[in-house]
Amino acid sequence: MLNLADPQTLATALGHRQGDTRLEAISLSRNSQLGVKLAVSGGKSFQLASTLTTGLSLSGKISVNSQLGGQYQLVIKGAGSKALAISLYRQQDASQQQTLALGAAFGLSDLSAWADDLLAPIDNKASKLSELLNSWKNPGDKLATWLSQQQGSHAWAAITQALLADNPSAADAMLIQSAAGHLNQQLAVFSTDAAALAAVTSGKVANALGLSSDVAAAVEGLLAEGIGYLQTTFSAEVNSWLQQQGSHAFAVAKAALSQSKQAVNTLEKDGEENAAKLRAAIRYWLDDYQQLRSKVSSALAQSAKLRLGVNWQATRSAESQQQTMLSFTLNALTSAPSKDLFAALLAGAPLDLDTLASAQSQGVILGLDGWLHSQYQQSRSLGFTCQLLGFTLSQSRTFSDISQVKVAANGDLLLATSEVKLGDNASAFGESRSVGFVCSYDLARALLDNTPPSLGLSFAFSDEKGMDIKECQQLLAPLTQTTPPLLAASVYQQAQAWYQAKRQALGPQPSQIQAATALSPGQVQALLSASTEQWQQAGATVALAHLQQQRAYKKVLAQVVPEPPSSALTLLKRFDDAADSVASQYPQSTSKGKDFRRRVAFIRRTLKHIETLSTLPGSFAALKSQTAALKDEPQQLVAALNDIHQHMQSTLSHWLDCRGIISGWFTESLTEPMLELQQILALLVGASTPLLVPVITVGSGDTQQSQVFS
Repeated sequence: MLNLADPQTLATALGHRQGDTRLEAISLSRNSQLGVKLAVSGGKSFQLASTLTTGLSLSGKISVNSQLGGQYQLVIKGAGSKALAISLYRQQDASQQQTLALGAAFGLSDLSAWADDLLAPIDNKASKLSELLNSWKNPGDKLATWLSQQQGSHAWAAITQALLADNPSAADAMLIQSAAGHLNQQLAVFSTDAAALAAVTSGKVANALGLSSDVAAAVEGLLAEGIGYLQTTFSAEVNSWLQQQGSHAFAVAKAALSQSKQAVNTLEKDGEENAAKLRAAIRYWLDDYQQLRSKVSSALAQSAKLRLGVNWQATRSAESQQQTMLSFTLNALTSAPSKDLFAALLAGAPLDLDTLASAQSQGVILGLDGWLHSQYQQSRSLGFTCQLLGFTLSQSRTFSDISQVKVAANGDLLLATSEVKLGDNASAFGESRSVGFVCSYDLARALLDNTPPSLGLSFAFSDEKGMDIKECQQLLAPLTQTTPPLLAASVYQQAQAWYQAKRQALGPQPSQIQAATALSPGQVQALLSASTEQWQQAGATVALAHLQQQRAYKKVLAQVVPEPPSSALTLLKRFDDAADSVASQYPQSTSKGKDFRRRVAFIRRTLKHIETLSTLPGSFAALKSQTAALKDEPQQLVAALNDIHQHMQSTLSHWLDCRGIISGWFTESLTEPMLELQQILALLVGASTPLLVPVITVGSGDTQQSQVFS
């Protein structure tokens, strides 16, 4: 039997012909795939009922999805009786996604029953008449009482027999409930003629219960009698109240019924005071109250559809890939190094450049060719989504990076790239805002000719309904007033005029403003060549100018550093050293002490962010130096680049900040950190012209128009 594990035996077999048969090659291959999914979720619902019913649901989910896969193919051919020709392809893939989601849903129901609670202020005004008015707010209830007293009458028996012959008691309840409910829903109950009101109410009862025309006519007659009785009773109760109040009755009534204009006008008409006038005024008040309650109930019934849903989610995904493609001749097959290498090949063990170089130096392998490739990419996002009244509000931050390295079998660096992205996005009510940073660095080329990375800093604002002229102005005009200016005043005027003309010609159209900081390779090189102190000085200059525009912060700075030095950075550092001593003069428990310490903390955070930002050139230098040091070890280099990417994202996270959902309602201007970052870059590159290039887009689809302003 052929011993595949022995390279010399295999080489002999591959070179041996037996009759017309000859073993040309041996191919070994395998594929592997392993996946693991884990998801844990849970939720809880709460129902709270009183006059108002509320529902609250909480949910959470944690999920992990991992995948491992690989391919391995080894082809062995004879290369004479004492050598083997080896071709190898190996790929390993790994991916993992982690998700944490939390949700809450809040719903309201039975809101229409809350109407009387909302109308309580009107009731309070009528407190002197409350007993009388309360008893007549729901006239249908009084009608139900009267109808119950008619159950023994001949007319009642005829109606209920026709309605439900086999169950008269059920017919009694159905008729009373229907008539009372529909009367309560009627407006102007007290100002409408009894016969007319009975006709309307009986018609609704007949439709609800499916009554024939004969039975409906009988119900109408019965209701006319009942409503007439109620109106007579109402008049009697008003007369009784008038007698009890005596000479003060009209003064009390004017105050109690003041929320109804018609009621007040009726009481003041002609200056006379009599029972008929008072009855009319109370009827107006009750009618107005019924109408208002109907409107409130209707609005609340629509609001019963109100659901507030909030979902918070954090995700992280990572993918890695290792590839090896090699070809060589395995020599000295009887030597221990050759046997060890051959055993490793059969086992599918990974090969690195050090192992290959050692084998070459020992004469174990000849004619080495091929490459090793390693790639890693990851993304992270953190955000929330809110569903409210049919609108979707969302805000999220995203971080992503990718690095890949490809090295020839002889150690030459074929490819080394690094890409880092950050984004902050917010959207609400058809408007969306975003800011972004992207860095792309060809590290292999940078090692050859010092080519700088490509850097991009951008922001965008869009409105599905079409932004108005004021929004365009809020976003772009402040950019012309910075030091140094980020946008040329003439460019802003062109952009504003163009958009205004398009809006006047086309009306409101979906629109978007985008702007990017355009940095030339020379300007990027200037950024990376600037010292840590230069970065900090530029950051301090910009931040201090913004702080001194705010009176409260200007005052705190002057208190702590009464004699400011000319250097902004020196001033902020002196402030950091002396602030605690000055703060000790204000007790922490007082509002003045709390305000002072809060502003001190903000200024210190500002200095800390500036110091962190100044490490950015060092991160770019580290990308290059690590590439030079680890270019022979692709997998280790990719891991090192990934660590640097994480640091860069952390460094820039504070500055990449878009206008949020709430603050976006008031202005479209850029946030202070984003504005300051662009000013810092402009100061460091010493740009003779503003860096921002805006693009305005109007319309959508075939009618879309875009214009670049520069």
